[in-house]
Amino acid sequence: MPFYDYRCTRCEHTFEELVADREQAVPCPECQGTTERLLPNTFAVGRARPKPAATPPCGNACPTPEACGLQ
Repeated sequence: MPFYDYRCTRCEHTFEELVADREQAVPCPECQGTTERLLPNTFAVGRARPKPAATPPCGNACPTPEACGLQ
């Protein structure tokens, strides 16, 4: 979902809003006036990054993974 920047046509207040529906009307949070949407500035993504693999305490210097207690 994109974050959009909006500007109020009544009071000129600018703000950003996360919008799921592109056609959704977003009133000004300051005066409830009509707003105009500006270009999207960032996107919200619902997928997390995978965690990196754990580094053993020995720094991979053990001859086998079992020696570090990882398996």
